[in-house]
Amino acid sequence: MAELLVANGWSTPDSLAMHLQEALPDEYIVVADPIIHRLALSTVVVGPQGLFVLHTKDWYGEIRPARQGPWRERLESGLEIRHPNPEEEARQAGDALRTFLRDEFPSLHPQVSH
Repeated sequence: MAELLVANGWSTPDSLAMHLQEALPDEYIVVADPIIHRLALSTVVVGPQGLFVLHTKDWYGEIRPARQGPWRERLESGLEIRHPNPEEEARQAGDALRTFLRDEFPSLHPQVSH
């Protein structure tokens, strides 16, 4: 079972971080809700292959991603909701994590993936 670090209080039992803690082996660390360089991240997983930034969204319908422009969520009612493309958010999260690592651990250069 992975080690779970909760950055901001207690993690809810049904959260992604709790599921990852139980599903991943001992050599992984799951960090729930870290704030890195004033940027709130959902979950960071540290493992032998590098760091993985996982982005969670409260979207419930059928998600239609797009290479450019907004993503669309179609609800069961037929209503379509547009969401900003998460690519920029993912890029900012990766940049913040790399900056943190460079500042705090200059000799480490792990791969950061989304």
